[in-house]
Parts: sequence; structure tokens; C-alpha cells
Amino acid sequence: MNRLKRATSILLLLMYLFQSTELHQFMKLPDFVKHYQEHRAEDPAMSLFTFIDIHYGHGNVLDDDYQEDMKLPFKTCHSDFSSWQVVSNHPEYAFHYIMLAQPTSGMPMYQENVELQSYLDAIWQPPRIA
Repeated sequence: MNRLKRATSILLLLMYLFQSTELHQFMKLPDFVKHYQEHRAEDPAMSLFTFIDIHYGHGNVLDDDYQEDMKLPFKTCHSDFSSWQVVSNHPEYAFHYIMLAQPTSGMPMYQENVELQSYLDAIWQPPRIA
């Protein structure tokens, strides 16, 4: 039973990491190796560092193998998922939106005011003798 829990935990952790980070880019490493081998076939003197400089050091260059270049790891970002959320139980940190006069375009404008009280001031105090 313990092995099942561990395997399930690892599986869920990997699913989370592949979805919420760019870890899935490492799945493109075979494409990286294949593309490097193609460049080495054209120019046997090309080093790995030269290959990396050509493909990552100069932005997205529109050349003959642009479609192949875009299949390399970390050339594109497809992670649309963001799991980072900030939740506060303190009402003094609530955001207040104030409606301003409407501009001529018809879209309302909002001004965001954050009321921060001296919550963090209590942390940065010198030690006191009790």
C-alpha cells in the first residue's frame, strides 16, 4: 500500500510540474539531438556551443529550417496555466475599485487603491527584553 501511495504521489507531482512549469520542454530533447546531428552532417566542425549560440543566442532567425528550429526546447512557451494565487484572510488587504468618470470611448476606468496597514511593521522590529 505504501508503494502505491508513493507512486501516486510521484505521478501527481509530475503531472502538476509538467502542466504548470516549463518542465515539459525537456521532452523535446530528442528533437534537439536530431537537429544538432543534422547540422553536424552539414558542417562536421560545428561544436555543441556553436549550435546553441546559433539557435538560442540570436533570437528567432527566419532561415531555411525555421520550422525545425521552433521544435527545439525553450524556443516557444506553451504554458497557459498559472497556479500561483494569492489569497489573504486579512480584510485590510482588500482591493477597492473606485469608478472614475467615464471617458468618451464609453469604457469605464478604474483606479486601484490598496489599503495597507502596518501589518509588516510588526515583523521588522528590534528584539525587546521581556
